[in-house]
Amino acid sequence: MRDILHPLLIAVVLTFTHGACAQDERLPTPYDPRGAHQTWGFKGKAFPFPLGDHLGLTALLGVEYGFLKRQSLGVDGFIAHTFGTYDAFTDTAGVEHSDGGRTWTTYKAVFFNYRYYLGASALRERNWVPYVGAFYRYGTVNGAGDAEYTKHDLEFHEQHRSGGPLVGALYLIDAGGPFALDVNLGLFRKQVDEVRYDQVDGVLVPTNGHREFTSVRVGFNLYVWFKRS
Repeated sequence: MRDILHPLLIAVVLTFTHGACAQDERLPTPYDPRGAHQTWGFKGKAFPFPLGDHLGLTALLGVEYGFLKRQSLGVDGFIAHTFGTYDAFTDTAGVEHSDGGRTWTTYKAVFFNYRYYLGASALRERNWVPYVGAFYRYGTVNGAGDAEYTKHDLEFHEQHRSGGPLVGALYLIDAGGPFALDVNLGLFRKQVDEVRYDQVDGVLVPTNGHREFTSVRVGFNLYVWFKRS
């Protein structure tokens, strides 16, 4: 957990020490530091995607609340489901089939994030609203294979915990309207606890594991924001 907290603390410190970018009050953008209003944002997406021989569907829905004019807290729910067939149509007994066995995997996660929206007048004049912040993610992965086609990973269950700093921007589709595209890039440290089941002499045998690694994530969503006096 210490590896996760360190980048979170660094990101928060950097946001509060960033005072060089002053807000230009002429620009009608979200998170106006002098506006007499509160800002809410909703974001989401839902689309299918190819993944090799597999197909998938991913969806996200989130809400964000702005406070102290430039800052916000948000929570997002994420789900993705992939399904497909094995590349080889020969089962474990050596019998060939016209179609391979089926596999599926379901990903679920919840994101908690903090953002600090920068002034950056030159970017805001071009409809970009940049931000920095940090996030924490908790997720699960569950999947299953076909015992006729493989003896490995017939079932698997994972728990993921990750967090780190985040940078991104809203691109306002219309400077005076509520719609924007939200794009971001994050660096995270992830911890994974897993159990995987292989078939040994006709019996499912579990194997427990633990992994830790550092990686990056890229996110993009449709964003809708509005003000409440």
